[in-house]
Amino acid sequence: MPLADTSSVHPNPLIAPDDGMLCEDRREEYFSIGRRALELIQFSGALCDKPHYPRILDLPCGHGRVLRWLRAHYHYATITACDLDPAGVDFCAQTFGATPVRSHPDLARVQFPEPFDLVWCGSLLTHLPPESWPTVLDCLERWTAECGVIVLTLQGRFYHSLLARGRTDIAENIDKAALTREFAQHGVSF
Repeated sequence: MPLADTSSVHPNPLIAPDDGMLCEDRREEYFSIGRRALELIQFSGALCDKPHYPRILDLPCGHGRVLRWLRAHYHYATITACDLDPAGVDFCAQTFGATPVRSHPDLARVQFPEPFDLVWCGSLLTHLPPESWPTVLDCLERWTAECGVIVLTLQGRFYHSLLARGRTDIAENIDKAALTREFAQHGVSF
């Protein structure tokens, strides 16, 4: 069941040829993930009584899997695309009119001229060692305006359980056995 109604939102369908989030023959899933992110953001906004976000940060933006949905729904917003991948940042700037900002492996070194009303951080923590999480969370808080909203996601127990049960149609670009072992041993994996 959707968290919010996105039926009237129609994102730009152009996908960068080098977008690593698009798996072969899974275009529909690619767009579904972006749509579900927008639903989560809208739901979070409803919980916080925040229907509008004039300044939005998408970190990491990749090649715009979620940003395209943000642009389509929050068409009036200034959206900042931030990522370590310069090709993704450039694609988001050129295709979706986002403000491009190159990230840095040390997020504490990333600066923005003003805080954001919405910070979308999709699955970044999933790819980082747990000891770095406090620094990332501090940065997200610092970049968020007073009364702003941070929406962050990570791959948690649900995905581990899918992998442990033998699902093969997820996480195609990783060593699933190593990920499952690491999760079982440490309670987290990346």
